[in-house]
Amino acid sequence: DREEDPEYPRSRGLRDPQEWMKHFAAFPAAAAGAGLKLGQRVSHAKFGEGVVLNLEGDGAQTRVQVNFSDAGSKWLMLSVANLQAV
Repeated sequence: DREEDPEYPRSRGLRDPQEWMKHFAAFPAAAAGAGLKLGQRVSHAKFGEGVVLNLEGDGAQTRVQVNFSDAGSKWLMLSVANLQAV
């Protein structure tokens, strides 16, 4: 069974639950400055409405991953994306 195979890739390459905790523990710190939360609905002038999937980096280098309804998943530089909460 694939689930029992230790080499079976997990989502985002994080196999160990401790790795997941480290990954998501860092999210609130980056998101606090941007005013974003996982699962938050946002709007972009070109791509339309979407949902925040991930956020990484600090300051001007912060990137946000949004799954847009029509345009699919995109990574955007938060400093220039001009996302609006819906």
